[in-house]
Amino acid sequence: MNDYYNSNPQSYDYNGPDVPYHPPGSPAMATAALVLGICSILFSLTGLGLILGAIGIVLALLSRGKGQMNTSAKVGLGLSAGGAVLGVIIMLGSLLFITHSITKTDWDDFSDYVYEYDAGDQDGTENFFSGIL
Repeated sequence: MNDYYNSNPQSYDYNGPDVPYHPPGSPAMATAALVLGICSILFSLTGLGLILGAIGIVLALLSRGKGQMNTSAKVGLGLSAGGAVLGVIIMLGSLLFITHSITKTDWDDFSDYVYEYDAGDQDGTENFFSGIL
């Protein structure tokens, strides 16, 4: 009977007796998520915050495996999410700043024009466009 289990490939233990069992998840991924979370906040001004934050979130979630999340993974998840959100806010702010710098539109004149147009004064267009051109 013992020969049957040794010759049957379906019952063969591929890990062998010397390989210890590792539960799913990895503390190294949790540490990497923590480092990427810190880097995502530090590099959010350069535009890398969103990318590093997204990678940190994925690594923090993968480090969990089937068990509970490690403390460093929880902190890394929070920092990565914060860095990603901060990166998005900074990107949108930069986009608005660049758009405003390129157009050089005086938004006060534009709001006055819209108010005059709503009031029925159609001649407000000359005053608005004379300041731009």
